[in-house]
Amino acid sequence: MIHGLWGLTGGSDAGRCPVCVGCRLVHFLRPSRHVTGGDDRDVDVVGGQWEMAVWALANFCVRAKGAFTLSDGDIFTPCPTCKRLIPLSSEAVEGTGILYCHTAGCRTANTPVQAIHPIAPSTLTEALNGCRRLAGGVRGYSPLRGVPVALQLPVLHCTGNIAKRVVLFILACQPEGLQDKARRVLLAIAGKGCLGSLYLREFRELVAAAVVQPDIYSNHLDPAFFIMLQLTQLMNASWREALTGPDAVARAGGAAAAQLAASLLGPLWEDVKPLDPVTKDTKVATLYLHAPIAHMQIQLGVARSGVALVSDDNMEGHLRGVGRFLHNHGNSASPAELLSNMAAVQQATIHFSTPRSHLSALVFTEVIRVCKC
Repeated sequence: MIHGLWGLTGGSDAGRCPVCVGCRLVHFLRPSRHVTGGDDRDVDVVGGQWEMAVWALANFCVRAKGAFTLSDGDIFTPCPTCKRLIPLSSEAVEGTGILYCHTAGCRTANTPVQAIHPIAPSTLTEALNGCRRLAGGVRGYSPLRGVPVALQLPVLHCTGNIAKRVVLFILACQPEGLQDKARRVLLAIAGKGCLGSLYLREFRELVAAAVVQPDIYSNHLDPAFFIMLQLTQLMNASWREALTGPDAVARAGGAAAAQLAASLLGPLWEDVKPLDPVTKDTKVATLYLHAPIAHMQIQLGVARSGVALVSDDNMEGHLRGVGRFLHNHGNSASPAELLSNMAAVQQATIHFSTPRSHLSALVFTEVIRVCKC
């Protein structure tokens, strides 16, 4: 939802953070670099970045052949013989881009002059991608410009991805025999057939289980791996406390603990990541840790919104509940019958209910006004 509303797809190193302007990639995991905060990357900023990208692309197209002159709202192309500037507005058939020089004595007076030189689609695509990445990484014009919008950091996405990477990293570093054993144990805990089918929230549960019983991986788990598991669990639990705490003091304490855990986990993860035998050459996924290190506290504590919201935790919970019910009650019933039965018996039979909460807020809705006309 963040990417859909803001049009962010990963910009240059100076434009990858969806929260603030000026968070450089090399400083993502450095808490001291974010003490003073930064300018919010609001809807107006995103709109301005998109306009900058479009005008930069227009400038590239005009200068591609070096044969255009812009003046008084018109495009002028020089005659290849006499060099007289021919306005695009004088084309014989509108939209064709074909011009003729009408200068007396010009040897090519009746020869068509191509006003706009075509640019290869691949070149144009590369130019657009380069312009938008340099402008901030935007893909399109924000549909909400002029509307005050506050987007919460995606808690499940950040914590779940870090938990997933830590679990898979520790698993990949085990010897082959222990790796197979640990994989079977992890799948038995999650109740799934393969690690690829686990939800992000289930990876968080596996981290918690490994903290309680590190023998899941090995009888002699490396202390660095155990520290990573502990810091990940502390960050996840504290972040949830920062969202669901009963009062502002409890939420502020949870936010401080989560920020501290993330600040310790970030450099550690950065150091041990090259040891990963599977993805050692890929970059460290620092964006997921950058959010709690730099931007979480400004959205929590006394600053947390008290309005109803949509939770991505709830989305995964609903998917799991629906899938479990359909798997157990599928048979030959029609989809309408299955869904109506599920709605009728979900409380009594499968005890599945996920009311709106403050767990992983993405959209705040404070006031909805309906036009009666």
